[in-house]
Amino acid sequence: MLSGLAVWLFQDLFSVLASGPLMVPEAFLLLMLYRALYRAESFPATVWSTFAGGVVFDLRWVGFPGVTSFLTVAVLLVCRWLWLTLPVSGRTIGLTAFFFWSGQTLVSLARLILWGLPRMDILRILLMQQGYFLPVIGIVCVFIAHLERKQDV
Repeated sequence: MLSGLAVWLFQDLFSVLASGPLMVPEAFLLLMLYRALYRAESFPATVWSTFAGGVVFDLRWVGFPGVTSFLTVAVLLVCRWLWLTLPVSGRTIGLTAFFFWSGQTLVSLARLILWGLPRMDILRILLMQQGYFLPVIGIVCVFIAHLERKQDV
């Protein structure tokens, strides 16, 4: 779980450096989703780490403890449940990218709405964040595909 802490701290540092109109992509949620989908042996620890990361984020940024924890854990659990309902042949890297993208988008959109921003600002910031995050998802998915191919050989 040290990697989760390191990613959370990196995301927080980047959020401080990029404060203003830029909303930093959810790298911590991306790592937790990866663990939930591909590392089944540590799922309870992943859920608790996600919860703790959300509480610390709320205490650090939002101010109402539990909102981000609820959102991130809910996204994690729904993605994991959907992943496990699929046959193994349907668990593709494209679906992984979709789960990464949808989870990050839902959590970011909920945060923007809870911050009380006007609709046009929400759309502008969300689109800007997506522009930053989609290449990250692509790179991470290529890395995951490489790891999965290496384990199959």
